[in-house]
Amino acid sequence: MTDHKTRFQQIRENNLTERAGVYDPGAEHYPTPSHTRNVCFVWPDGARLFLNYSYLMAGHYLPDDNCIYLTFTTHKIGIKGLRLESLYLELMDQSPRIITCTDERYKALANKDAPVVSDMTVTELE
Repeated sequence: MTDHKTRFQQIRENNLTERAGVYDPGAEHYPTPSHTRNVCFVWPDGARLFLNYSYLMAGHYLPDDNCIYLTFTTHKIGIKGLRLESLYLELMDQSPRIITCTDERYKALANKDAPVVSDMTVTELE
């Protein structure tokens, strides 16, 4: 008798309905390192812009002004808000997938330890 299992036995032993480790397209951060990554900026009116991290040339964090400036080869992004240092560090690691601008009237409801983005500006570079 052989020790190998048939494919049917393998299927019966595994729970194929469980989706552990499967990529979640709605997640705000990438689950693992990767070569191709985009960051999507979302405004309260639903407008969106995504840019590829490979074109991010520089990031500048100004804690006194609560601002982050990101310079891509084609765009400059200005992010203003509260507690932005952790977001800046995550951007350095190319971790954020989606950065959402919160309407000013809802910022009081945000987690007191999490960064809050209250304004984002986009300038196309020539």
